[in-house]
Amino acid sequence: SSLVEKQAIVNTRDEIMGEEELFIKGWHIIQLKNGSKKDKVLILTNAAIYICSYDFKNKNVDFGSIFKIIYNIRY
Repeated sequence: SSLVEKQAIVNTRDEIMGEEELFIKGWHIIQLKNGSKKDKVLILTNAAIYICSYDFKNKNVDFGSIFKIIYNIRY
């Protein structure tokens, strides 16, 4: 990951995660749809997976694009 990608992951993590969640890993991903590409960030926590659009130029999260998958892991 580049420094820009790492900063996007940190920014996204800080903006969308709940305080009670434990950050596990983040990735910069690219969505390809109808010949166009869109930058997204995927955040994995102990309670959910978040995927959202990220504007690398302005360094901000598109809050209207947040997709959250909640899961429960039992040990």
